[in-house]
Amino acid sequence: MVLPSKLLHVNYAKPLRKWLLKNFESIVIISFEKRAFSVLEDTIILMGVKGNAKTPKVWFVTVNPEEDLLSIDVQGEFENYTSFSPKADEKWTKYIIPPRILKAYLKIMEKTRDKITTLDELGKVTIGVVTGDNRFFTLTAQEAERWNIEKKYLVPLISRAEHIQGTKTTNNDWRLLCKLGQKCHLLYITEPWERLSQSVRDYLKVRGEELKVKERYKVRIRKRWYEVPGVRFPDVFMSYMIHDVPKASANEIKIDNKKATSTNTVHQVFLRENVEPTVVVTSFYNSLTLASFELNGRFYGGGVLKIEPREAERVVLPCVKDNQDIINVSGKVDSLIRKRRVTDAVEILNEILLEGELGLHRDEIETITEVWEHLRKNRLEKSRR
Repeated sequence: MVLPSKLLHVNYAKPLRKWLLKNFESIVIISFEKRAFSVLEDTIILMGVKGNAKTPKVWFVTVNPEEDLLSIDVQGEFENYTSFSPKADEKWTKYIIPPRILKAYLKIMEKTRDKITTLDELGKVTIGVVTGDNRFFTLTAQEAERWNIEKKYLVPLISRAEHIQGTKTTNNDWRLLCKLGQKCHLLYITEPWERLSQSVRDYLKVRGEELKVKERYKVRIRKRWYEVPGVRFPDVFMSYMIHDVPKASANEIKIDNKKATSTNTVHQVFLRENVEPTVVVTSFYNSLTLASFELNGRFYGGGVLKIEPREAERVVLPCVKDNQDIINVSGKVDSLIRKRRVTDAVEILNEILLEGELGLHRDEIETITEVWEHLRKNRLEKSRR
């Protein structure tokens, strides 16, 4: 059968993975280096031999669709490939990694399991604010000025993941977004109609009717249609849809004594007490954590990696004994990320975290980096034809 590759990694495919492992004694999953069959969806070929086995053998084979597909010996026993025994409730993404590298990687993960942590042990990841209509509830500085909307009704806003440039997002970053005409304000009203200023009433009535905002579902079901619920002010902004590498940035914006929030195109991270945002976001840029993003997220045919809050909370980070080591390099890492010199930043953090904190040898660090680069390259290749 030709199936979407989402079978390997989405949570809602768990029942199908379970059914396959229960009803087949051997399974072959063929994935492709590039998208095949002239479709936008990333696909796999699934072949199986029916039968019951306590531990069914599963082979994962990656081929070039134009060259290698016809050369596969479907009648053979796949002697040249390594079989695995995956579990139904785990993502199968990791099995597309070459077996030699995967085995070495899993051995390293077992060796370091007491020295790593997960994001959910450091805090909680949630989606950003669901406004119901971003055209109406998010404003540029020019729009806010044109409608004469008072500052008390406006909250600083990060409206798109592209607005996250470094490991910290500052007042200067936010002001630049405003100057560039980006949506940088959230209309945040918590008062009844009779207490609102005339200028805000005008905006709600005139602009609201123009855009037919009240007809939108999320707006229609609210007690006060113009009051956006769930507005929170996170410690960290994190990208939700990822092209090249994930973005994590400490929320250092504070305008008129108000912290910034974000729309639901950006995840919000709320850290536990005594967890330093600068340490967390700087620590993101090591090979182990970047590989963990690839393994926990789900990728699509266009090359985009999507990570839901619960998936993001399973991302692993090295435990940090001395925060000062990370703080000392945080400024340099921020500068490198802004210049898109991610590889240079990763080298710095690999030395501090993987070698220093986890005690890994250079060849082990290279293995982890290979895993990250293989998964990332595999995903990005799917965006090319």
